[in-house]
Amino acid sequence: MVSIGSANAADPGPADVGAAGAAEVRQDCQESLYGAFPITAKATLRLPARWPVGEPTPATGIAVTASIPGSVTAALRATGATSVGGWVDFSVSYLGRSVPLTVPVDRALPAGADSFEVMASVPFPPTSTQYVNTAYYELSDTTIRLTGREPGGGEVPPLATACRNHPDQVAGLATVQFFTPEPLPPSFVDCGFPNGTQPLSLSLTPTVDPRVVAGGPPTTLSLFGEATLAEQTQRALLDSGVRVAKGSVRLPVTYSFAGAPVSTNTYDLPVEFTVHELGQPLRELVWTTVDPVFSDAPGEGTWRRGPVSVDLALFDAAGNRVGALAGACADRPDQDTGLGSTTFVAATDGVIQTCGESPYPQPQDFPPSLEAHRAVVTARATFPTRFPLGQNTPAAPATVRMDLDTAVGDWLRGIGAATVSSTSDLVAPRSFTGEVKRRDSYRTTIGPVPVPATGGLVLDGAFALDFSPVGHVGTMTWDAQSVFYDLVPYRADGSVAAPGRLVFQCHPLPGNRTEFGRVEIVDAVRPPYDIAASDITSSSVRLSWTRPEGIVGFEVYNGTTPVASTTDTSAVVSGLTPATEHTFAIRSKNAAGDLSADNGITFRTLPADAAPTALRFTATGTAKLKPGTLPLSAAVSGTLIPASGELSVDLTANATTANLRYLGIIPVTASVRLTPQGPATGTLTTGEATVATNASLTIPELQVFGIPLRQPTTCASAPSRLELTGPFTPTTASLSGAYTVAPVAGCGALSSWMTQSLSGPGRIELELR
Repeated sequence: MVSIGSANAADPGPADVGAAGAAEVRQDCQESLYGAFPITAKATLRLPARWPVGEPTPATGIAVTASIPGSVTAALRATGATSVGGWVDFSVSYLGRSVPLTVPVDRALPAGADSFEVMASVPFPPTSTQYVNTAYYELSDTTIRLTGREPGGGEVPPLATACRNHPDQVAGLATVQFFTPEPLPPSFVDCGFPNGTQPLSLSLTPTVDPRVVAGGPPTTLSLFGEATLAEQTQRALLDSGVRVAKGSVRLPVTYSFAGAPVSTNTYDLPVEFTVHELGQPLRELVWTTVDPVFSDAPGEGTWRRGPVSVDLALFDAAGNRVGALAGACADRPDQDTGLGSTTFVAATDGVIQTCGESPYPQPQDFPPSLEAHRAVVTARATFPTRFPLGQNTPAAPATVRMDLDTAVGDWLRGIGAATVSSTSDLVAPRSFTGEVKRRDSYRTTIGPVPVPATGGLVLDGAFALDFSPVGHVGTMTWDAQSVFYDLVPYRADGSVAAPGRLVFQCHPLPGNRTEFGRVEIVDAVRPPYDIAASDITSSSVRLSWTRPEGIVGFEVYNGTTPVASTTDTSAVVSGLTPATEHTFAIRSKNAAGDLSADNGITFRTLPADAAPTALRFTATGTAKLKPGTLPLSAAVSGTLIPASGELSVDLTANATTANLRYLGIIPVTASVRLTPQGPATGTLTTGEATVATNASLTIPELQVFGIPLRQPTTCASAPSRLELTGPFTPTTASLSGAYTVAPVAGCGALSSWMTQSLSGPGRIELELR
């Protein structure tokens, strides 16, 4: 078995397996019967921060929770269910692998439409890798398999659905750095046990960052290794009927800075030896993390162990305690008690990274001098300071500079290289309010670059940084986390110098400033809507619109030229050219001064010699669509030029209600509105009018079981041509015409079903009074 040591002897509890990692992620679920619904998945996992390559991490536990919304409760209740049973399957991914976890469910449903939670603590199996790498353990997708149960024991149609993380969400649970063990020479100590002096071998592998930035976060020494009891101790235990010895090896550790002792702490390394027959050594794995240290000044910090002691309780085959082995241990002469060291260096603008051989295939004669060379990586990106929530974003131009140390230059000069080319991959995690959302890799091709006569080598590259929108207000940052880069050396004649292409992997030293980009995502500025043009003359127009929530002002543009700034919801613009088509755009402005995207309208001014007639109607009528006949009511305004017969009619329709049945069972209520894209224009000839415009069927609200569903305000059909004809005078009219409802989009998971329910040809009749 593997035992994990705690940070100090006073805390032998859950900290034995490192710091807890917690994640919460929103996921969308789509189910054929119960429809679309969101869940919130949570998990808490504990793993050590560092672990040796090839060794399985310790078995531990993970606490998982899924919050099921009230809409699912209501749907299950509507089918007669009062309780629910089944499973929720979670998944944790790391290094391209997936660890499935199953949580059983057996519980009563809450009353009404209350939400409910599914939670449990389940075992998390050991994980490992054969390569030096940093593993990010992340909460991935969820599968729900639930069956509702009626009071009499009958079952209702099951709920079986896969749930996917919202875009741009990465639910980080733990980070484990897998390293190649480089053990120190074994320490042999002699322990004064009650049955005589017994030898103990302690072989430790320290891991600590060799260089860190002074004034930055603390650094930590981790110890992994083996404790081995001698064969003579094993023989004595066997002869005494002992089959298990468990307790701890106590390890004092002194930390010094610049040669002066700073602190001494004692750490317990828990052990449990199973006493085998002779020939099988009594060996146990041990692990601990010592207290973190930091320094504001450059210098060297070192760790040394002090005298070891052992405290073991002894048990027979039946589990009865039969004795103890406890006592201090003395070092043998000439033992090296050093455990590791780190050098605190001055801060730099770039990210100090240590680079070594990557896990990818390399030439056999890989140069040892480059196994731990240094690079200063400086990334720059051009971002806006603020960006509106949800808007599409451009790719941001970025540069990366790698300043490689003298060891690289010396090696290139030593093999006769005149130039060198490189391909660099910068791993740049994108975080939102401190939580990593994506880990993108950006590639740049560099060179050929001349090899300098002295010193190191500078590689400059450029790339475009992905800058896609997120769904919440907050701060988005980018970090230069690590770099993979290669070197291909060329001689002066253009041939590749031996040993050829080398590939390196670089990691930042702790305490470096890795952030190189930051954007504040601010509240989305919604554009104005229901824009209308009225009181059109040969040289002026009155523009009006509806104010979105949170908007304090508006900017009005004639084309791209600003013509008005107002806090009102209307503006009169004059000085227009007669008989000309004009396109006006209006932008909303919030309290911070952020502007929305354009929303606009196009109209034509009257001829200079025309005397337009203003039109005002109240319209009532019907629309024949798939759900049946829907009542229509609207306010109609416009203008008529008697001389030319030109008509411009604005139709402002009121919302009506369609009662639908999803899958023929679940009641759905839709608020439906006919929304023209602009004025209907046409002509009046001998008492007959023909007017046309493009119009959409918009659905501002949906309810399932009477519960409003949240969906985008863009839930609507694509615009279709609306053409109306019939008798018309400036005081009364009766218009009708065919109208085809195009496919519906923007309604989330209900878009396809709404299309089936509403789309297709229909007929509209309006009486204008």
